[in-house]
Amino acid sequence: MSERTRLLEYFDEAVNSGAAHQNASQIMGLSHRTLKRWRSADGVTQEDRRPDSKLGIQPHQLTIEEENGIIMTCIYLTIAACHLHK
Repeated sequence: MSERTRLLEYFDEAVNSGAAHQNASQIMGLSHRTLKRWRSADGVTQEDRRPDSKLGIQPHQLTIEEENGIIMTCIYLTIAACHLHK
């Protein structure tokens, strides 16, 4: 049984015992919207589809050169700060 299914069962048990939907979801640390999204219209638990999604290149994504430049700058600043404290 997936964690999602288990959490939905706990939620249903709380609501069937008289807890308000909003209160039950808040105590579980999940938004009511998330719990609704996890269940299809026919009541079946929806599995997490994020692992199947394809990640595209973001319009503002850094290039490898930019990432390396930032890393090198941080390393340089760390080394420079160490020399100042000696």
